[in-house]
Amino acid sequence: MLPTRRFGRTELAMPVLSLGGMRYQQSWSDLPAEELTVESQAHLRGVLEAAVSAGFHHIETARGYGTSERQLGVVLPQVPDPQRILQTKVAPEADPDRFEAQLALSFERLAAQRVDLLGI
Repeated sequence: MLPTRRFGRTELAMPVLSLGGMRYQQSWSDLPAEELTVESQAHLRGVLEAAVSAGFHHIETARGYGTSERQLGVVLPQVPDPQRILQTKVAPEADPDRFEAQLALSFERLAAQRVDLLGI
């Protein structure tokens, strides 16, 4: 089990190591779901299974990481982790409607109703 530290001023016990989603994505382009390959999804599932086994419960991704969110949305339900802390990041926008649209797209891609942490 990885040691944890209190996250900022919250009571959230954050593992000292995280699984970052920048490098396991299939593509930097935001491909449609039907273009995700079986191989890339199997690779991601293997990474997540190994991560959970090693105590990596914090998964971090971002709207700007190409297919990362979409791939996670498919694979996360296949790799249960009751301690999972899911985080994504969305770029700030001057227009609130554009920001909300990007946030909604992140939730859609992640197949999530919410995330535990949101970076802006």
